[in-house]
Amino acid sequence: MRKIKYLIMPIIVLSFLACGKNATEYFDSGFQKQRLGDNKGLLKTYTKAIEKNPQYLEAYHFRGLLKALLGDHNSAIQDYDKVIELNPNVTNIYFSRGHAKANTW
Repeated sequence: MRKIKYLIMPIIVLSFLACGKNATEYFDSGFQKQRLGDNKGLLKTYTKAIEKNPQYLEAYHFRGLLKALLGDHNSAIQDYDKVIELNPNVTNIYFSRGHAKANTW
């Protein structure tokens, strides 16, 4: 039984390593890109976090803020709408969405 445990453990560890980053790790790595001013990389990072976890509210929120900052207000509104869909109690998102809508007129 012990031999089996010693054979299986490395396989489990390697399988976790092979899975790559999880959504939170992608999101957190975005802060380094932000410090470097790498907005395209930051946008990709938030998108990767969302791909890993489509319910990741903060990633939609920050991606929307970044898109608005880059002038892509229509796409930012879509991210803000997703935040509201996931949690309508995030009150500051309504202001961000309204600001983005005002910039599309």
